[in-house]
Amino acid sequence: MLKKFLAILVVCAAGTLWLFSIETRADELDCSVSVSDGTDPANLLDDNYRTKNTYAAGTTLTISSETEIAGIYIKWDDSPGEWTLTAGGEEYTYGENGYLHEYVELPEDSTSVTVTLGEKDACITDIYTFSEGELPDWVQRWEDSYESADILIFSAHSDDEILFMGSIITTYIDAGYRVQVAYFCDFYQTEPYRRHELLDGLWTMGVDHYPQLGKYSDVYSTDLATAESQYDLDEALGYVVETIRRFQPQVLVSHDLNGEYGHGTHMLVAKLITQAVELTADETSYPESASEYGTWDVPKTYLHLYTENQIELNARVPLASFGGKTALEVCTEAYECHKSQQWMWFYVSDGYDDAGNATDYNYSFTKFGLYRSLVGSDTGNDIMENITSYAEQESIAQAEQESIQESIEAAERESARIAGLEEAAAEREKIRTRLITISAVVVACLIVIIVIFLIKTMRKRKKEE
Repeated sequence: MLKKFLAILVVCAAGTLWLFSIETRADELDCSVSVSDGTDPANLLDDNYRTKNTYAAGTTLTISSETEIAGIYIKWDDSPGEWTLTAGGEEYTYGENGYLHEYVELPEDSTSVTVTLGEKDACITDIYTFSEGELPDWVQRWEDSYESADILIFSAHSDDEILFMGSIITTYIDAGYRVQVAYFCDFYQTEPYRRHELLDGLWTMGVDHYPQLGKYSDVYSTDLATAESQYDLDEALGYVVETIRRFQPQVLVSHDLNGEYGHGTHMLVAKLITQAVELTADETSYPESASEYGTWDVPKTYLHLYTENQIELNARVPLASFGGKTALEVCTEAYECHKSQQWMWFYVSDGYDDAGNATDYNYSFTKFGLYRSLVGSDTGNDIMENITSYAEQESIAQAEQESIQESIEAAERESARIAGLEEAAAEREKIRTRLITISAVVVACLIVIIVIFLIKTMRKRKKEE
């Protein structure tokens, strides 16, 4: 009976510890919004980034909930600039990073917070509020873009990075590399909802460092000549050069020279990449970006479907950081985030069916050719072959610094030891000198005493005589 009781106690204790070890999940809260200009805030609470409200600079939005709010998640339709959050009587400034999807953890839980726009008008598509706990996976908590990237994915449009380069993004994020994504085209003026699809897709693929959004409007073309006529080529080349210099990638990946299925802008971006990698190390080419970011010579440049020194990634390997999903599965989910593009005929594919048989789909997102290399050819299917990642470089530099510091400290200890020996020797020399001096004085005194004694003795003898 006692054994059964003890067993029950052990099970209960273990269960209690297990429950305490599980982080409480945050709840999405029901909230209300009131706007200082009196407009209807319904669009902000419908979980739909196609509906939105634009507000003048200085407008305030008060967000309230019966349950204490631990964080708010705002989807801006364009960068709002700096804005302030008032909670618990304190003001905090946000918006400096320009994120369109911005999660803010409140410094102190509150049932009511106020968002005050800054010096520019701003458009909001959605607002969400959450209680304390682990946030749902779909809540994006962006970090700043990398200052230096192991891999830079340069994509013509949002969704191209998934369809044609997604295997690299997911595979190498899973392996712990710094993957940065940048775009040529932006859809704010024409289809702003595609920006939200872009962020949702990247987040699904494990990208958590903010992308560089594009600079140019998308204008469709079916050949390179037409695409070249639609853009200022010198300016566009300068933009690509600047992007490469900004992120200083170890590996650069971009489009097929033939534009995958024949898209002129894809062709143009691929051509600009081939031109830019020959210029980024030259400080006289586009000197403004060289002055801002420094020059850079990309060690390895890959183009999608390029046939020379071609590699083919395995997109069907379970990836630990994605819960065992494969790159093919993750990228398929990511492409589904681009809801506006689901009517198109293309899809995420590695060129094989589930039985491993080759299909007639010619745009596999796993095939890339080494267009340019400063570190030799590839011998396997690894774009990071012959490359030392930035994390490894930092680790090596830290180890070297620690080694140097240890050498310095050892030298200092040896110097201190030698100084100590010299000080001890000097002290011994002082003592020896003092002893010699004292001995000399003593001897001199003895001599004087002896002389005086002799003189006295001699005088005494003379008197006696």
